[in-house]
Amino acid sequence: MLMSTKDALSLLPPSMTAMLQEMPHCEKHLGNPDAMILAFTRWRLLSVFLLNSTRSERGCLVPNEAVIGPRAKQLVAALNKAIGMFVDDDKDSRHEQEEHLQDVALECAKLGYVVLSQPSAYVYRFACFDVRKEIVVCPGLDKVTDERGAQCIARVISGPGVHEL
Repeated sequence: MLMSTKDALSLLPPSMTAMLQEMPHCEKHLGNPDAMILAFTRWRLLSVFLLNSTRSERGCLVPNEAVIGPRAKQLVAALNKAIGMFVDDDKDSRHEQEEHLQDVALECAKLGYVVLSQPSAYVYRFACFDVRKEIVVCPGLDKVTDERGAQCIARVISGPGVHEL
């Protein structure tokens, strides 16, 4: 999994976000992309293992709501700037919208931590067949590496949920 987020609004574990923010940008034409993917996959797996409080069970990393809760609120505030115009202008409607967005952000973080904890790398797929007539309401999931971190032909695990307009 090539983690491309360097944003302060990330819901990744703070130590992983900090590491990504410290990494210098690489020139695309230099180096071996397969080596970078392998390095990121190993880093992700080791980070998740070391951050997991129940390492012996080899379970998924569970988000700490005390840590991601405030970050989710920041994300909701940023989202509200873009979608606030679609909500009724009364205080109750805005509050309800913020609560719903907060719940969605926390659920997405839980799903993200499950995907983050997998030994293989996955990418979300947001594509639909006709962008003029469809909207993706839930991304699909493709497996792009095997359990050892070696790249493989992308395998569709789940197609995107698409709604026809």
